[in-house]
Amino acid sequence: MDKWVLRHNLSLLVEDMAEDFRFDCTKVAAFRERNIRSVMVSPLSVGEKVKGTMKVESKAPSGFSLDDSRILRSICDLGAVVLERADLFQKAQDLAIRDSLTSLFLREHFLVRLKEEIGQAYLTGTRIGILMLDIDDFKSINDTYGHVVGDLVLKKLAIVLNEVVGDTNSSICRFGGEEFTLFIVDCTRDGLYEVGKRIRKKVYKSIVSFRRKHISFTVSLGGVLFPEDGNDPTGLIDRADQLLYKAKREGKNRLCLP
Repeated sequence: MDKWVLRHNLSLLVEDMAEDFRFDCTKVAAFRERNIRSVMVSPLSVGEKVKGTMKVESKAPSGFSLDDSRILRSICDLGAVVLERADLFQKAQDLAIRDSLTSLFLREHFLVRLKEEIGQAYLTGTRIGILMLDIDDFKSINDTYGHVVGDLVLKKLAIVLNEVVGDTNSSICRFGGEEFTLFIVDCTRDGLYEVGKRIRKKVYKSIVSFRRKHISFTVSLGGVLFPEDGNDPTGLIDRADQLLYKAKREGKNRLCLP
């Protein structure tokens, strides 16, 4: 019944499931398990966009009238508008804190999150690993292949970062331009090194394809650990950035830790 309403975007009134020819009552869990006899279902929809259904059940045959069905539809129409506005509000919030190209967090939101996690780490005595990374020779990629390919490279790096650390207690940020940063909660120095190594190797093996061209790229990384390498969020970021550029000076496509 829910599938029928979702497919047709119409309200449904079943006066007695035991006698309704449209549905096999033996396959309806409500009838088998709860002895439901009459049902009315309405879609939560805005125009042609259906977000779900709302269903009211009764154990009595002919438990609902057409007027009841109209009231339920009115309630669903109001509910659908509320859900639509909630979705729009969530999208507006995401636009305020996420990069439109990579869908990663923006710098300001990331720094707020990092400050909160460091405050929590003070109380729990846990460590936080921070990595800064930068695409090597990104200007050359843009100059050689164009900014469209440059954007594809940025998106590819965001995908790699999510694949490596997206399922851990972490936050990933496009810090600016071709520079990215992330933190991992409850992380050891060895663990930070392993994550950085995995990112570097996975990026090295990645390929961006565009108009029969296959473009590879590398990243350089710098990493620090709270509290051993500093207590202040800004100071930790600066220290990781210094180590990042040390990695670049030493030949690129490498990871530097203190």
